[in-house]
Amino acid sequence: MVPNLTRSPYHSSVSTLFPAETLLAPPPRAAQRLLGAVLVHRAESGTTSGIIVETEAYCESDPASHTFTGRTERNQIMFGRAGHAYVYFTYGIHWCFNVVTGEDGNGEAVLVRALQPLTGLALMASRRRIALPNDSTAWLLRRAKTEPRVRKALISLASGPAKLTSAMGLDGEAYGLPLLTPRGALRLLAPETPVPTRSVVASPRIGIRKATDKPWRFHIAGNPYVSRPSRGGRVSPQPQR
Repeated sequence: MVPNLTRSPYHSSVSTLFPAETLLAPPPRAAQRLLGAVLVHRAESGTTSGIIVETEAYCESDPASHTFTGRTERNQIMFGRAGHAYVYFTYGIHWCFNVVTGEDGNGEAVLVRALQPLTGLALMASRRRIALPNDSTAWLLRRAKTEPRVRKALISLASGPAKLTSAMGLDGEAYGLPLLTPRGALRLLAPETPVPTRSVVASPRIGIRKATDKPWRFHIAGNPYVSRPSRGGRVSPQPQR
């Protein structure tokens, strides 16, 4: 079956900042609420944006979290105020982007694992060195319905933690940037309509060796832009902790 690559029903053209109070929820709940939000990066080379379609939650009591062993120079931003960027280098080659969550001093964050590209597709493709026809976003989405090559290219742009930082032009310079300021270079925008719980799939996190049983990876059900399909189930209407 050809995946639906049209814009998310949760996206709004109105630039409303993501509500700060929502990020104060327990990490698994915050990770779910971030689904459907829009990440926007304005750089000298241009502006790119994407809808968050996959996340993972981490907290200080979690053995898989960077804050489990305490505060360090690398993770100190995770102990700060919610709504800032935690960007770190991993495996000596990749950058990963996180949204700091929780109360000040808690050491919590949500890893953004995948984006559904929204604007600046040509710039994203250039940064990722992916061949993409020089067409408008709307026309590319139309072509993707019938052209497997275009469909594969669109899905590959930001369907993973390292892919999305590359596509969005994010690196260590983004560490600590505020995400909830109206004129910020890096902004987190609210979805027009929150993703309903019945459309959220929970499953174990990816690429970790500890606390592998926690179902703290969340993604929008049926979205083709996630990093990999999951056999997890729909989340409970009650917050996970």
